[in-house]
Amino acid sequence: MSEQRDWLDGPKLVAWLEDRYLLTDPRGQLGKEGSDRISKWKAGRAASVYTADRILLDLGVCLGELPDSLYRGNPREGTANERIDAETRRRIVALAHEGKNFSQIGKAVGCDSKTAARYVRKAVAA
Repeated sequence: MSEQRDWLDGPKLVAWLEDRYLLTDPRGQLGKEGSDRISKWKAGRAASVYTADRILLDLGVCLGELPDSLYRGNPREGTANERIDAETRRRIVALAHEGKNFSQIGKAVGCDSKTAARYVRKAVAA
């Protein structure tokens, strides 16, 4: 049994924690650094089990309590690696024209701020 269990699906992990009311106020419970990490996971990033373990311990949860469905064999599997469709790209550019910053755009469309910035720069260059 040499299955690698070094990564967790970030959005599923956050949803699992919120469904069990273990994560109610990330900033208050975990501070700025932990809250920022939760935001990145929510936006689709994979969670390293080492980083997740530190945050889970702060919430009173151990890795052994997590269901197998939350684990990934590869950090690039899952929602963070899905392509953004044309309609979402248009929405990203429209929100940028409205004056939203990349972080706000990412939260509005469900991607991270770097992805939003990349699509806005491509649209400006075209």
